[in-house]
Amino acid sequence: MNNESIEEIEKMLIDNDEIVYGKGSAESIEFCCRKNNYNIADILIYLNTDNEIAVIWNLKRQREYKHIIKTQSLNCSWNNVLPEKDEIKDWYKQMGRKLTNPYEKVIAMSFNTLIANVNNLYQLLKFDIEDTDIPQKLINEEKMINQPRTKITIERWNRDIRFRNKVLNEYGNQCAICRCSEIKILEAAHIKAVSEGGFDTKENGICLCRNHHAMLDNRLIEIDFKNKKLTYISDSVKSMPWFSEFVNKYNERILSAYKRK
Repeated sequence: MNNESIEEIEKMLIDNDEIVYGKGSAESIEFCCRKNNYNIADILIYLNTDNEIAVIWNLKRQREYKHIIKTQSLNCSWNNVLPEKDEIKDWYKQMGRKLTNPYEKVIAMSFNTLIANVNNLYQLLKFDIEDTDIPQKLINEEKMINQPRTKITIERWNRDIRFRNKVLNEYGNQCAICRCSEIKILEAAHIKAVSEGGFDTKENGICLCRNHHAMLDNRLIEIDFKNKKLTYISDSVKSMPWFSEFVNKYNERILSAYKRK
């Protein structure tokens, strides 16, 4: 990853009061943070520049249990942190050395995954009874059983990420309608909704920017996927500036998936 990408991550994090971060290239997964907002931030991110991996701690949970720890660490090597490129890995470890200390959840992900999901970090740091490494005694705790919101699982998140990556790759990281190539706002839309029996397969996906994904979901536009064109455009959408370019430049044709041509 080049210096421009590192600068992009830092710019994304520096204005977020909930996040404090540091970077380095040490062999051990251990980081002592001395940033000014360490004592008020909810999340700590350690950016390992050699491996392009971010390790993330839940400072809010540490603070709630009065176990705020200056030196954050994991007892494993960088080679074991991220088994697959775009997955995340979770650990459940106790705050400090005492067996009676509360647990915390730590996650790790690639820099690219961090960029795409920086706004979801706190949700991902929450305990989930379906995580593979969660201690059995935590599963049995009443507070875990009575939190249905935690059913947004890591497994589901990983499926979503894999689906998005496959679909974006199929379309060359471009919105099929406006050809926008800003990866931060590209999304994988289902051709047949999951609620209607659709699956998270690349054949059931189309790459759209957030605006056109929202238009599709709200039936402001409809797509003829077989003939690669829009079959319905609402009057409000027709008045938008992008639509004229879509007509003149692309002859109202949507982009085909490169790997399905």
